[in-house]
Amino acid sequence: MKILLAGILALALTVGWSPENTHASVVTANIQVDDAFSFYISTSDTVPGTFIGSGDRWDLTYNFSDLLLTPHVVNYLHIMAYNSGGATGFTGDFTLSDTMFAFASGTQYLTTDLTHWTVTPYGSTGFGQNPGAPIMREGGIWMYDPGYWDHPATAYFSAQIYATPEPSTYALFCLGLGGLAVMKLRKNRRGV
Repeated sequence: MKILLAGILALALTVGWSPENTHASVVTANIQVDDAFSFYISTSDTVPGTFIGSGDRWDLTYNFSDLLLTPHVVNYLHIMAYNSGGATGFTGDFTLSDTMFAFASGTQYLTTDLTHWTVTPYGSTGFGQNPGAPIMREGGIWMYDPGYWDHPATAYFSAQIYATPEPSTYALFCLGLGGLAVMKLRKNRRGV
């Protein structure tokens, strides 16, 4: 029995290691915001998280690369956008480096769309405060309260990035079930 358990443990450790586990997953982003923005990656839907960068020119596309994700948990892209003369919005595209994570779309690529992004209403002071769907306007997504087009506005846009189970996780689970089945079978053969 000890040899069987030692074999299962050795196999589990071998299966649990893979070259995929030795590097961090990253995201690449290209963002254009009306008028200014701050970009964060977080593990909370309500906390900004790690500051990535900012910009204050609506006519430029800002590029960010090799942005590290926190492994094995949901990560959030957070864009705090500010417009001094009306509602605010942005357009962008985001790419994941590998299949260790996926956007809510189930893929490694995300654009600014009405399905996978949320935005807070006018007057909100942070991420995750009564988020709703944005509206599409001029090729980008915008805060969804169109009654405030003529007032300065800050909007908090968010999208989720999900950690995907690794194949080795399934293998470990199956090995554990197999070990339990063998132990049960041996117990039944002994008549205990």
